[in-house]
Amino acid sequence: MTTNGGIPTLNALPVDAFTDQWKVWRRYCETFHFHGAINGHRVAHCHKDSSPYLKTGYIFAGPVSTHERRNSSAATKPMTGLAAKGRP
Repeated sequence: MTTNGGIPTLNALPVDAFTDQWKVWRRYCETFHFHGAINGHRVAHCHKDSSPYLKTGYIFAGPVSTHERRNSSAATKPMTGLAAKGRP
């Protein structure tokens, strides 16, 4: 976790390959939280009153969005190796 002006940056993961949703692990709540696939500041909706995210929120930093992947040159390249066989 890095900070930007005292606001933590949390790295997000795609929920799945079919939606524009990302998830982030919030260690203070010990749960995943879901947001739309857009980077930026989020208000925390933590379940624990002791979470520091309630005071500052957090910056959501995710991978390239599904929309960007579809429109990138990488999306038009043929898959090779295990990915071509449907494996990660």
